[in-house]
Formats: sequence, C-alpha cells, structure tokens
Amino acid sequence: MAKALESKLFSAGKSAYYLGLPNQLLAAPRDGDARETHIRAIAETAEVLTDAGMIVLTTVSYFEDHEAQLFRALLGNTPMHIVGVGDISLVDTPVIARYPSKPNPDKVAEELASKLGI
Repeated sequence: MAKALESKLFSAGKSAYYLGLPNQLLAAPRDGDARETHIRAIAETAEVLTDAGMIVLTTVSYFEDHEAQLFRALLGNTPMHIVGVGDISLVDTPVIARYPSKPNPDKVAEELASKLGI
C-alpha cells in the first residue's frame, strides 16, 4: 500500500520515499528495547528526509499510541498522517483512514491521495 502511494506521489511530481523496515525487526517483543530502537530510527530518518522536503511513507506493524507520540516528538511541526490497516491498537492517536486487512493497494493509494489533496 505504501509503495503504491509512493508511486502515485511520484506521478504527481512529489518527492516521496518509502522508508521500509522489515517486519521481522519490529517483531521484537512489543515492550522490548529493540522495537523502540527501530521505531526511533525510523522516526529520526523520517525527520531528516522531511527536513529535505520529501514526503516519507513507512509501515509499522502493531503501532501503538506511545510509539506515535515518539514519532510526533521527533518530527516536531512536520505533518504526520496515520492510516490504520486491520486491527490497530491506536486509541488516543487520530488516524486519517482505516482499512480492513489486505486492502487493494491501488484503491487505497487513490483514496489517500484524494484525502491529502495530491
């Protein structure tokens, strides 16, 4: 889904980058230091890329509110939009869209591009 949106953004003349991280790295114990280290690394890299003017897309399985807060803190004033797919555990974090597990990536990319005015 993120790769399809990245393609859509490129087609619209936007500088975009899909910052992928294998789910195996995020499968560390959910309360473990390894997972937080990987989440922090994604957020810090995203911050550098957004400072350079890029739109950054990433995927994080089992994203939780405290992790979203960490992203927000590291990104500062940079806009951050979260899309939920499948069963998500976000309670206090707003999402711009929710989709069932395994949605059609091209359809989702179209819908999100429209929501974001791209």
